[in-house]
Amino acid sequence: RFAGIARDADVSVVLTTSEIAGLAQPLWDEPDVAWVALDRLAPADFEPVASASDDVALLLYTSGSTGTPKGVTVSHRVLAAWLDVFGERVDLPAGSSVVTWVTAHHVLGLCLALMGVWLDGPVTLLAAEDVLADPSIWLRAISAAERPVLSGAPPFAYRQCVDQVPAAGLDLSGWDVAVIGSERISPALLDDFAAAYARSGFRMSAFFTGYGTTETMMAAAHRGPAEPVRVRLDAAALERRTVQPAGSGRAVELVGCGTPGRGIEMAVVDPDTREPVANGQVGELWLRGEPIADGYWHSTDSAFAGELADGTGPYLRSGDLAFFHEHE
Repeated sequence: RFAGIARDADVSVVLTTSEIAGLAQPLWDEPDVAWVALDRLAPADFEPVASASDDVALLLYTSGSTGTPKGVTVSHRVLAAWLDVFGERVDLPAGSSVVTWVTAHHVLGLCLALMGVWLDGPVTLLAAEDVLADPSIWLRAISAAERPVLSGAPPFAYRQCVDQVPAAGLDLSGWDVAVIGSERISPALLDDFAAAYARSGFRMSAFFTGYGTTETMMAAAHRGPAEPVRVRLDAAALERRTVQPAGSGRAVELVGCGTPGRGIEMAVVDPDTREPVANGQVGELWLRGEPIADGYWHSTDSAFAGELADGTGPYLRSGDLAFFHEHE
């Protein structure tokens, strides 16, 4: 998997440490690729490379859970737009702390790490394998950080904390923004986490629910930090792609992901007719705007070429189902 991504990305240099190079290079020893161990380099002056705003800053690969991983081309312009939108929504003062363990090849992890630069404050980087083995490491790091603190993770990590980490000895009162996203958010999880750590100073209003994709980073939609919005719906109607309040039958409770970030337009579309769906209907989420990536590396995938029936576009077709509720 690693080798396939590296070949697709046209990698010519691998920057790593001597320890990792010793383990990884035998698995992928291409003759035209240079391996540079940073811990063995002599000190030298660094000269930044001049770049234009539309030059590619990085390739961020999709998970590949439904197919071959695809490299999303992120220009310097798009990367700056992502961070500006997220920073505006987070609304923390300069110098705020960031604590993160989510790996940087995951869109949430990259966003949190770069927000440390955007906020110009202290950053605590934890190893993902350490936190997954002992989630108390994450909460203790937040407790020890200078407040206010920005940190976050997918929902499963919050669940691990509830199940494994006692509240005693923690001070989470400085955790002003608790980002949660990248997976479906369970209302019960929000309640359980807030109840478990209320004695440690955690506030339900610190939750920052969001929706993002590899193509939009965390700039797509957010709510918070604020009390999450919930809706209780008729489950059978929702399966028919109709939004109806719950009655006496099966019900499902959903958490809102917020409103579009600045510069992003969202449309909920019937993929067959390419028409926006009526209020109270579920459709495919389409997005366009400056914070949307430019496309896929070595690909002309039609996901970035969505057009409404009237020709409006292009939109990024997310492939995700969504509906609007009170503008969220």
